[in-house]
Amino acid sequence: MIHLLKRAIFACLPESGRAVLKTLNFRLKAANFRKRIVTHAYGSELLQVELADPLSQGWYDCDWPALPEIKKLQESGIQGARIFDLGAHQCVVAAMLARAVGTKGEVVAVEAIKHDAAAGMRNLELNAITNCKVVHGAAGSQPGGIRWGNDMSIKETRVYSVDELASL
Repeated sequence: MIHLLKRAIFACLPESGRAVLKTLNFRLKAANFRKRIVTHAYGSELLQVELADPLSQGWYDCDWPALPEIKKLQESGIQGARIFDLGAHQCVVAAMLARAVGTKGEVVAVEAIKHDAAAGMRNLELNAITNCKVVHGAAGSQPGGIRWGNDMSIKETRVYSVDELASL
């Protein structure tokens, strides 16, 4: 009954009010989340991943089948290539790509959310991956900045142009 009442009140709120409540709910769950390290097979790669929040638990606390994009890249010969992972989240796919390009290749993982970029760096360290660079920022056609989020969590993030990312 209380659940139905909460849903009814939530539905009556303006979008900005719902966004604030969603942000507060996520922050509360994240603050109470018990981080832990798990080991799973992500495609053909056995990786350790720190589950840093409830979202990462849902995404990464399971084995993954091989990703067709990585298989296609491997078939086209990405050994030694430079790959960009835009919106890298916590760098699980970036780690898979780093292994696929080999020690002579490099991955640049770009992530706009500071928490996720930091978690991604930890995941790369856990797996001794040294050919992947994490960039806290966003990619765009022009360099600059971007403000995003709702009233409770306005973030300023640097936007890197494609040329800037290529020169890192």
